[in-house]
Amino acid sequence: MSGGKVMFPSLKREKSPSLPAVTLSVDSSTNNDNALADATSPTSSKRFSLTHLALASSSAVTSPPSSSPSSPQQGKRVPDSYFRETPEDELAQYPMDFEKYYESKEVSREPLKDLVIIPTDELEVVPVRREFRHADSTPKNYTRGTSLFLDDCMDTYRKDVYKVVRRKYHAKFSAATIRRQSNSNASTNSMPFELYQIDPLARSESVDEELAQPSPTMRGARPSISAERKDSASMERRESTVTDKRSSRPTLPMDISPQSSVDLEGEDELHLDYVDKKVASIIPSSPASCTLASPTSIVPRTTLFSLTPNSDSDPSPSSSSRDYPLPYSRKTGVQILVEVTKLEFRLSNQLDEAEPFYCSMFVYDQARRMRVSETFYFDFNSDKTEKMLGIHQGPKERETCSKRAIFQVTHPNQDLFLFLRVEKVLQGGDLEDVCEPYIRATLKTDKDKEKFMTQARQFCGRLGTFRQGFCWSMIPLFMEDKAGMQELSQGDGITFAPLYRHKTDMADAVMVDTALGDPGSVKTGGSSKKLKNIPGVCMVNIKDASGTLANRITPSYAAVAPSDGKGEVVREVEEFPRVARLVPHLDYVHLLYVYPETINFSNRSGSVNARNICIKVSLMANDDNVNQEGIKAIFGRSSCEALVTKAYTGVTYHSKTPNFYDEIKIALPVHILPSHHLLFTFYHIACQRADKDQIHDSPAVPLGYAVLPLLGPGGKFISEEENLPVAMECPPKYLSPQMENIMRYVENKKQLFQVRTRVVSSVYASSDRNMSRFLGSLEDEVVNPEEAQELLRYLSASKVESLVQFFHVLMGQLVRLMCMSESIEVTAATFIAMAETIGRVAEEGCMDVVGQYVQYMFDNLPTSPRPVYEVIVSTWLHVMRHFDSDAVLKIVRVPLWMIFKSMCLHLLTTEAKPGPIVANPNRKGRFSLWFHAELQRLVSVLVWEAKRTSGPFARELIRQLALFIVDLLPVMDRGYLFKLIERIVKDLDPAITSPGLNGSAGGGSNEGPDVLIELKFVFLKIIMVEYEFLVPLNLPLPDKIETIAKTFNSFSQHHFLSELLLGQAHDFLGHKEEGVRIEALTALRDVFSRVDQDPRYQDPRAKWRVTGLYLPLVSVAVQKWDVLSSRESFFERHLMLLEVLFVLKNMHPQLLRVFWREEPRNRLVAFFDLLATCVGVFEYSTVETLAERLSSAVVKRSTTKSVLESYYIGSLGRSSGKGAKSLRTQRAEMLAANAAAGGSGGFGRKAGSKRYNQSPMQVKVDPQFDYSDSMEMNLALEAGMIILDLVVDYIAEFEHQLRSTKPPNALLDKVFNVLCGMLRSNQPVVLLPPLYATLRAFVEKFGAAMFEYDTPYCAELCEEVLKHCNSPNRVTRSEAAAFVYVLMKRNYDHGRAGGSPRNFARVKVQATIGLSKIVARGIKDGVYLMRSLGSMRKYVAHDLKKAGKSSSTFSKEATDLLDRLQTVLDLGVRINKHKNDPEMVGDLYHQIAARHKATPDMRVAWLQGLQDFHLKNNAHPEAAQCSLHIAALIAEQLLLTQRASSSGGGGASAVAVFAQQGIPQGCMAFQDISPNIVEEGQLETEPGDANGKNVDTQLFSVSSLLREMLQAVNLLTACELYETSHLVYKLVLPIYEKRCDYAKLAEIHGDLRAVFTNIIQSTKSQSRMLGSYYRVGFYGRKFEELDGKEYVYKEPKITRLVEIKDRLIDLYGGEGAVTVLPDSGTVDRAKLDPALNFLQITSLTPYFEPDELALRPTEFHRKNNIARFVFYTPFTLHGDAQSASVGEQYKRKTVITTEKSFPYMRKRLFVSSRVETTLSPIENSIEGVEDRTAVLVQEVRADPPNPKTLQQVLQGSVRLQVNSGSQEICRAFLAPDWIGLNTPDHVARLRKALALFLRACEEAISLNKTLLESGANQAFHAELEAGYAQLRDYTLEFLGPFKPLASAQYEQGTDTIPTAS
Repeated sequence: MSGGKVMFPSLKREKSPSLPAVTLSVDSSTNNDNALADATSPTSSKRFSLTHLALASSSAVTSPPSSSPSSPQQGKRVPDSYFRETPEDELAQYPMDFEKYYESKEVSREPLKDLVIIPTDELEVVPVRREFRHADSTPKNYTRGTSLFLDDCMDTYRKDVYKVVRRKYHAKFSAATIRRQSNSNASTNSMPFELYQIDPLARSESVDEELAQPSPTMRGARPSISAERKDSASMERRESTVTDKRSSRPTLPMDISPQSSVDLEGEDELHLDYVDKKVASIIPSSPASCTLASPTSIVPRTTLFSLTPNSDSDPSPSSSSRDYPLPYSRKTGVQILVEVTKLEFRLSNQLDEAEPFYCSMFVYDQARRMRVSETFYFDFNSDKTEKMLGIHQGPKERETCSKRAIFQVTHPNQDLFLFLRVEKVLQGGDLEDVCEPYIRATLKTDKDKEKFMTQARQFCGRLGTFRQGFCWSMIPLFMEDKAGMQELSQGDGITFAPLYRHKTDMADAVMVDTALGDPGSVKTGGSSKKLKNIPGVCMVNIKDASGTLANRITPSYAAVAPSDGKGEVVREVEEFPRVARLVPHLDYVHLLYVYPETINFSNRSGSVNARNICIKVSLMANDDNVNQEGIKAIFGRSSCEALVTKAYTGVTYHSKTPNFYDEIKIALPVHILPSHHLLFTFYHIACQRADKDQIHDSPAVPLGYAVLPLLGPGGKFISEEENLPVAMECPPKYLSPQMENIMRYVENKKQLFQVRTRVVSSVYASSDRNMSRFLGSLEDEVVNPEEAQELLRYLSASKVESLVQFFHVLMGQLVRLMCMSESIEVTAATFIAMAETIGRVAEEGCMDVVGQYVQYMFDNLPTSPRPVYEVIVSTWLHVMRHFDSDAVLKIVRVPLWMIFKSMCLHLLTTEAKPGPIVANPNRKGRFSLWFHAELQRLVSVLVWEAKRTSGPFARELIRQLALFIVDLLPVMDRGYLFKLIERIVKDLDPAITSPGLNGSAGGGSNEGPDVLIELKFVFLKIIMVEYEFLVPLNLPLPDKIETIAKTFNSFSQHHFLSELLLGQAHDFLGHKEEGVRIEALTALRDVFSRVDQDPRYQDPRAKWRVTGLYLPLVSVAVQKWDVLSSRESFFERHLMLLEVLFVLKNMHPQLLRVFWREEPRNRLVAFFDLLATCVGVFEYSTVETLAERLSSAVVKRSTTKSVLESYYIGSLGRSSGKGAKSLRTQRAEMLAANAAAGGSGGFGRKAGSKRYNQSPMQVKVDPQFDYSDSMEMNLALEAGMIILDLVVDYIAEFEHQLRSTKPPNALLDKVFNVLCGMLRSNQPVVLLPPLYATLRAFVEKFGAAMFEYDTPYCAELCEEVLKHCNSPNRVTRSEAAAFVYVLMKRNYDHGRAGGSPRNFARVKVQATIGLSKIVARGIKDGVYLMRSLGSMRKYVAHDLKKAGKSSSTFSKEATDLLDRLQTVLDLGVRINKHKNDPEMVGDLYHQIAARHKATPDMRVAWLQGLQDFHLKNNAHPEAAQCSLHIAALIAEQLLLTQRASSSGGGGASAVAVFAQQGIPQGCMAFQDISPNIVEEGQLETEPGDANGKNVDTQLFSVSSLLREMLQAVNLLTACELYETSHLVYKLVLPIYEKRCDYAKLAEIHGDLRAVFTNIIQSTKSQSRMLGSYYRVGFYGRKFEELDGKEYVYKEPKITRLVEIKDRLIDLYGGEGAVTVLPDSGTVDRAKLDPALNFLQITSLTPYFEPDELALRPTEFHRKNNIARFVFYTPFTLHGDAQSASVGEQYKRKTVITTEKSFPYMRKRLFVSSRVETTLSPIENSIEGVEDRTAVLVQEVRADPPNPKTLQQVLQGSVRLQVNSGSQEICRAFLAPDWIGLNTPDHVARLRKALALFLRACEEAISLNKTLLESGANQAFHAELEAGYAQLRDYTLEFLGPFKPLASAQYEQGTDTIPTAS
């Protein structure tokens, strides 16, 4: 199969014109009761889209679909070729007959049974018993058989046992379970926070003891190595061989000896065994005899994939197990227990007996201005109080005597309040008068009290049935906490305060708004001005009721377990949620809530005045007599019977248009008949007796009647709001139409009464007329097509809330209708309707409801003529052949799941005995060939659909198809399933053309080839990961390994799945699209992770044979490493290398050796390159670093696609969970988040989420993955141990080949790179001892390559190991110090070639270089390095004591090296101390280098460190000087060495040799470049090394000389010192000329051309700024050794005085710490405050004598190699610095000389001498005029001239505004009155200077005239000429005999014009 990308056209599949509306687009929020009124039209399709297609004429089945509106378009049909009959012989052809092979002897003889055994009881049917919340709630008057739907409801609600089909071992061995167990075991075993060299956790850097002990902040931290060694005394190290528990592969010696390590108190431990032991003596002579322990054998090992984050590379993780939906549970939200404890009024305390009060409570939503729960009634009336009611107080039942209630809140928010209402018995009089005594709260006399109580008794005795509102209050239920979360306002003794007097003219909403809108509201605890308070208190306890409470009863009064039937009940209060709950009905509930709103009797006429109006509500069974008792179905309120026949509303005194606030709850009959109705009887309540002598008169006078039938026309249930007329009387049979004309109505049948109702029912869809019609009409198991068409239209038009609530009943009816029908039209239509229903439910995020049905409720139909699975498969194929099947594809998982469960139930031998499925053991006969063929066709069609549809649907379809096949593995013939798998993989290949899809590439699919490949790997990884017996199904590798080729040949015969996966991975790992490659890698990772962590295969032998199957992956990685290593994605490389390491770690040792032997050399080089990359990839990283790396992993996926995919996979997958949200909800949330972030509409980025990138075409892998510090640390440790084991194994196996090849040895280089890379990376401390053991063995085995040949091994090791010597960790330091000493000894033992005296020059040089680099990076106090050096000194002393004089030479050299390293370290500490002072750091580097003149290699090392420091600070000129000095030093050392090797020691021979090779003759050859370089010729020699032989020949070579000179050229060019670059090239060219290296010569001459071009351009433009110079003097103790000294600072380019001033002030502590002296005069230390610190900063100018200027013709020469500078200090004789007259202005001229010339290797140089000269006023003027003249002459002689600078100089010389300076000089010194005050010589010099100045001005003006370009310039020039003329005329009068000299025509004699100084 090809892995290349094949381009193909994309097809856009158009919908049929008859399908404008798809069910998924139905908005459930709209009212669709009348949908069918429009849908009955033949052209209407508002509520159904696919169902009516299946119910078309039978021609749709027998003939091809036409283009008519009733059939789908031709382009959407599945090709007929997919439905052809499959021959039986083709059905029997399998890629591998697994069943046959599985029964062979080869399998039965397998010793490791877990590798081949698949249990026969994989599947089982488990009875799951439902736990009911309460006792049977079936109504007493229910009669079975009356209604098929009602029977279905009762069967569903009362079903107590479910048949659940489960894969028996899936829960134990699923991928998710194994992963959880692995994580749990890691947690149980306290996965340690490994101690790392560079540890991210905060630790003390100076206390080793803290590091040696487990940190208290690290849970389960691994003990230190020291502790491990102390505790491992039982380890026997006397033997040289140890058995490797991991494998028998040969390893290098692990020379870690716990007994021989010396733990010194307060010091690093010594490893004397490392020094004493002869490692070579214990290295095996042959690999076969080696049984040494692995270096990592003492380190605890763990599975590799237990240390990786959970798989999340795909929105649908293939490795996630499918969690079966949980059994039914009640969704509760927040449950609040409210216990009412007290109600009392202040007035009641003054009375012996209180009148009765009645309370009610409900939850009120202030934002929606309505109640959101039913009403809870209670009272505190005592028995004594109730006696006042007399006959009005009936019997009481416990259900109505409760004072505790549980309120449920689904959506907590701050707008929810607990509303309390208090009523009292109706009393004649206005409410204000009735409440007045309670408001005053005082009765003054006993008479008043008696009168008050007598009146109360009278009203209670007469009007005890009727009540009126008294007061109300409310408290908030939730408050917002600091985190913005809603917190329940719970506690004991919560008080309702204040208690507001009831307002008869206000509705509840108005009263609440009034209270909350007033400042003194319930929120603030004050009193309202509009609402009067009644002194009193009501107290409640509010608690969270999530726990178990005894004696609970439901809103229907059903007892909830546990219940004893005796104690006080706790009533559950029904919640009225904002929107209908999307949960299925679980119990029988059938309640009606009635809310009378208003009645208007203002215009009623009659003898009775309708004022005190009350309503009696009754539920009537018939209309025989209006006065008969109603049904006893009304729930009593408080302290009464549980059910009563009638209920009365409250009374508003003297109101003809009252507002009612009452709630009447009614238990509806099970079978609601047309005769059932609500009867409202209106009464006028006479508060006073009409005849005072009449005792038993009735206070209630009838006013009229209103009737509300429960069922309206067409069986419609009563609506939520009704407006009814009021009849004046109701004769018998008042519901009949015949009585309509007889009855009389108030106000001519005007609708005067308003009532509101709410139905809470699980047997009636009261709010959905269409659902009611569907459920009520399906009363037969078999229906004809016409009836089915009408029924399914009702279903399609139903609300989604109804679909969810009745889903389980509904699905059972649809399955029965589909299976029992003999009509294919009905079957197909039902199947499509079922799919649409499931799709609508899924769209609302309720896929768990579907899952619960399939898992628990779905069952085969005993009465069905065919098994359900056959019906579903055949019907599905029929639908996909003739109709648009998109609705089915969207919920593809459900029918597949139903097929699987039906097949399993069908295999049960006895349905009544659930348990393991023990069917026919011969799987070939379990299902018919017809079914095999049908299933194969279905699978093929589904794959075709996947290639046709869009991304998320295709991915979900393939995913569910894979899960379906995994489910079938325990059921069907596995050879047949292998065939299905192979066919699916083949069909998903982009190169395969699918029939019916246009285009020749990619199958013509709507998906690109890359997406098809991704689908293929999604399919494969699910197949191989989700099945719990993958290993036996795949069969393990044979135990005997011969050759790789023979092993691979067995794959196709016995290992079908692994061969298939590896073949696909091989094809596509080289794909150009990253998304494709990552899909392939994640598939492999998930398979490996499952195998790695499966507890059944942890035995090494088992793992060898399982993992060996994937060796081809290693071959692929090595073969394609050049391509794979170039991948930019860290995520991709991490995946690839993780999998390779897994295979290498767990494969058979012999197989690994065979692999190494058979691989060619170039692939072995790639193999070690791969390992070196592993070191970097798996180095421990913090979460920030890892996230940054992962950000490069880009998966090609659009934002919208990701959202859809996340939704469909999350909501349609089996593990969607309860929290799934609808697509509409997700989109709304994302839009809101996008708007909050300032974005626009559309699918924006989720707030706080990094999953979706802003780019519309790319999304980055989420960096916020499952990150764990501990996991990341231990992964790095395990990867390091694997790599180290592999390197050790390879060295032991191929040591001879590695040693026999002289350098350059590519393989040995790669092996060393791996080991050095491990040193260089951040390794766990526990890995360092084995790593250093391996390095010591490497040094011993390959010493020649280390110390004799030109290899970088020694240099790299020294640098990295010295870094470890500076580690704060004691273990790291001790290992590193011991290794440095061993390295010194091994180098010394090898000696020099040719039998010369032994030394360790290479280690000496490289150790110094390494330490220099460490110092260059900064070192704090050097305490750790000092300890390491101390350990090395102890090793020296130990050797000297043990070996005596034989070791004296080595010990002396070693001590000398350690002394030098100590010196370097001390200076390094100083460098760190002054790290913010670059000049001081440069001086210190220079000092260190100067101290090593006797050791050239050391001097070079420190000069390189100085150069690195300069480069770090962008000081390129100084860095270039370092390279030049190094080159000169190398040249001088080469000359010295050549002289020593020449015969007789003569120098002439050496010079001749160098001349023949073109090599510079020592450092003197560099003196033309810089006079400073000659200092490199002042070499000192060490004792015993007069000839300079004791140096590293690798460093002091011609190649090193060339490298340094060429590096100097690059640096000089970078800082624009082109002329110096030319001089260096002059030294380089002869070498290449003598070598005839014309390619290099051509390159250099090309560079020289560019150099000369740059010189010309920079000279012409004068754009080079080569630096500024300043003198800095230091005065004060703060400056330490700088105090009293002066330095010249070289600053870059043009640095102003204020800039260096600010820099130095900041450097030395700021404004308060340092004071800058204001002038440049001589500093008198006696006058300075000793407590202060002072700086003196002066700008300098290079100073040259006149003859020296002639040798510096260009600006470059005047800025290069300069050592003298001048500055001037003006003063006057009377003390001022400046004078108003030039005749009084003196100037002090100071010329200073530095110790070296600039540029130098340092940026500042010490002032070695200074010369001061005082200039008189006339001398000062002469010098000023001469300087100006010199500047003018320089401009005139510039070639070519620069008009810009010329005009600037002229403007400052002759322009009228500025030339008064020259005139002032003439008046001051040449005027007749003043000329005699100066010497004649000075006067003559001044006149001559002025004459030359005029002459220069004239030449400059003439030149400027020739350069004019524009009119503006001409005007400026004219101004210059005028100024010059005025200046000339005035000055000539004072020149005397020098007048001719001022003319440009004057012939120059001895008087020459001076040049600029």
